Amino acid sequence: MAGLLSAVLEGSRLGAGLSIILRSRLAQTLYEVFINVSVLTMGTVGVYLWYVGARKVTGSREVSLYFLLGTFLILIATSLAIFLLFEKGFL
Repeated sequence: MAGLLSAVLEGSRLGAGLSIILRSRLAQTLYEVFINVSVLTMGTVGVYLWYVGARKVTGSREVSLYFLLGTFLILIATSLAIFLLFEKGFL
């Protein structure tokens, strides 16, 4: 909620225009809020898939599928988060 409020109040004042990512640590656009929510959702779903895969005892293919899908989602979420941090100038 705080990111959405910040994007509405500060993003338009900084002359964001059509830029997707502001190169400022002080404000963020609505696109950045969407990216952050997507990263958190993908990471959560990835960890949940790991949990579901660990609970399955039968069917090693299912366990492998859950583990691989969870790992894939976590890797994508992590790479998007690191990319956003580099673009914002935190790293």
